[in-house]
Amino acid sequence: MEKTNNIRTVAFFVMFTVFLILLLAILWPFYRPIAVAGMLAVLVAPVYRYLRSKLGSRSLAAAICTVLTVFVIVIPLTFLTAQLFSEVNEAARALSGMTIRNTLSHSLGIVTGHPYFQKYFPVLEKHLVGFEADILKSAYQLAEASAKYLAANTLATARNVFWFILEVFIVLISVFFMLKESDGILNNIKDLSPFKASETKQLLSKIKETIRASAFGSITISLIQGAMGALGFYLLGLPSPVMWGVAMAIFGIIPVIGPSTVWLPAAIILIATGYPFKGAALILWGGALMGSVENVFRPMLVGQGSRLHPLLIFFSIFGAIILMGPIGFFMGPIILSLTMTTAEFLKERYND
Repeated sequence: MEKTNNIRTVAFFVMFTVFLILLLAILWPFYRPIAVAGMLAVLVAPVYRYLRSKLGSRSLAAAICTVLTVFVIVIPLTFLTAQLFSEVNEAARALSGMTIRNTLSHSLGIVTGHPYFQKYFPVLEKHLVGFEADILKSAYQLAEASAKYLAANTLATARNVFWFILEVFIVLISVFFMLKESDGILNNIKDLSPFKASETKQLLSKIKETIRASAFGSITISLIQGAMGALGFYLLGLPSPVMWGVAMAIFGIIPVIGPSTVWLPAAIILIATGYPFKGAALILWGGALMGSVENVFRPMLVGQGSRLHPLLIFFSIFGAIILMGPIGFFMGPIILSLTMTTAEFLKERYND
């Protein structure tokens, strides 16, 4: 009898493992929209709880939060993406046209015509003209390759657009049900967790802290800096302000690098090409105004939400991006935070 019970127990766990693997395989194609929906649900949870207490309806509160998500995130992101693609295409056409040639020729004329460089003119002219030819050749090849790639991948592009629309729909549906059933989901997680009740509570709290520190902290600050950078480029009459603003926002998310990777070289180029006032204004705008955003908003938005070392965050973000794609910006710090917290649990248990 005991042997039969052991066989049934083993069979039960084998079947459960098989079913679990099959379920994970079914859900795996949707891990990105599910992960995004989970993070959005955590971010809007305070708003949902407030509306639920006022309206007395979980469904209505979840629906309002989902609609707010569409208007606050999805629609602005769609317009931003469209504008970004437009400016990238314009930049690609400029690279293959005469605009870049005229700009480089003007820049070379200013540099080689400076009194300081007059005595080095023959050597400078030889190297700089060669450098200009290399840049023009590389730019033309890049533009030509990009055009061929887009023409050859029209069907793939259409498929990617369809999949993107589908993922957005899945995200919104998932946000609605995650908010509506949030209490039940949390109770199931606590019941099925292999950790102690106090440890499970601490892990869930750590997930919330990391998401809010990443979204309300790093992401929000980088978006503000990117918007300010785009505005600065626009006011100074520089090309493709949205494209460079997005680049500054992306660099602002990455620890150690920052948006100065974009605006500082641009300021140096402006000064070197005969626009010292624009260059100085861009340095002042980027260094004083954009730099102050970090100091003013980080204590308010991040607080003590993330005590992880910047180098660990740096590697976790890049590793997660390589493994998961753009969602790695969020998942990397979350996985790192959970791992470090679990390591603390292990340390406490061995010390006991």
